[in-house]
Amino acid sequence: TASLPALFGYNYDGIKEKIDYLNEINLGFVVTENTKQLVQSVELTYARYEFLREIKKEVTQKNYTILFSSIRAINSIINSIIFFNSIPLAYLFFLL
Repeated sequence: TASLPALFGYNYDGIKEKIDYLNEINLGFVVTENTKQLVQSVELTYARYEFLREIKKEVTQKNYTILFSSIRAINSIINSIIFFNSIPLAYLFFLL
């Protein structure tokens, strides 16, 4: 038996919002190439993207998975930045 992609199980409005945002940040390919990443909320993806932009880390097709990384991986990034640089604390709340 064939199974449907996970995309079919999501709320239409929610998935449209996610697709629109990913297209806006030039990561629209995630919708077809890595559908499981669409489970993450748009708000969390936005917060992580803005954080990475703030620290001058470009998100590309090669490293986009950082947006969808585990809490442990994000904490590692935050800890290294706090150690080496200052960071706007307002971002930390939204990343986790």
